[in-house]
Amino acid sequence: MIRAGTIDDAPALHALVNAVYLDRVMTVAGWRHTLAEGAERAQAAWFAALEGDRLVGWASTGLEMFTSEPGVAWMHVTVHPDTRREGLGTALHEAAVDRLRGLDARRVLGSSRDDDDTIRFLEDRGWTRTGEQRISAVDPHTVEPASPPRAVELAPFSAFAADPRPLYEVDIAASEDMPLDAPFDNVSFDDWLRQWWSHPDVDHDVSAAVLVGGVPVAISMMRIDRAAGRAANDITGTLREHRGRGLATLVKREALRRAAEAGATVVITENDETNAAMLRVNERLGYKPHSRRVSWVKELA
Repeated sequence: MIRAGTIDDAPALHALVNAVYLDRVMTVAGWRHTLAEGAERAQAAWFAALEGDRLVGWASTGLEMFTSEPGVAWMHVTVHPDTRREGLGTALHEAAVDRLRGLDARRVLGSSRDDDDTIRFLEDRGWTRTGEQRISAVDPHTVEPASPPRAVELAPFSAFAADPRPLYEVDIAASEDMPLDAPFDNVSFDDWLRQWWSHPDVDHDVSAAVLVGGVPVAISMMRIDRAAGRAANDITGTLREHRGRGLATLVKREALRRAAEAGATVVITENDETNAAMLRVNERLGYKPHSRRVSWVKELA
């Protein structure tokens, strides 16, 4: 049976995603926030596939609100490994596409695991592969702590609780330079506060910033599931005028040190295969290849 998904499905969705992906870091509270935040504005819809009372498939879709390009949407389909090849993926995919046609979406963005069955499934349904992302992992206890040079300070995000706007400005400037299938250029400060700063898994005591003259110029935002001992980098970035000085490595070392102190035994990070600079940073820090993800685009007539 396929029914409309709800925020109350968050615990079951958490279990389903963990059964499918080995590289996702999200708590149940994080899933609730992710489902709820911006759903009305994005006209998001969720579809839940059930086997008895068990959630075995999920599709989510909506309009992409953080780009200036009109008609862009996003879509994700997940099916439990035990129930594949039974038509659930096809049914969920069709439901999501029908929803997007009703919203007059013209281009749909998605991502998937890098395995033959998934690739074949998406190519058969008109998706075009646009890029590959390398998922890497490291035990933060193995990373040497940061040693900031003179005139450079390190601080946690929590030091900016009264006014996080300087962190927002670094985040947006760095994100706009990332290789993406649609420009990430329509994020207001209020959007950022609701979507990322207020996310329950973004740890303000673990996430770190490099300060020059008391102003953030590089950041590493970290999500953490303390109960599971797992963490993930949401973004590490440096303002353009401060690049080439090793500040991304420095701030990531500091965030990893803090993640280790918070009980994390593994930290996951994701980078586009074309982002050579950040891949070199990760290699210097001891990150090892973990898995791969593929990005896709589907054009809607």
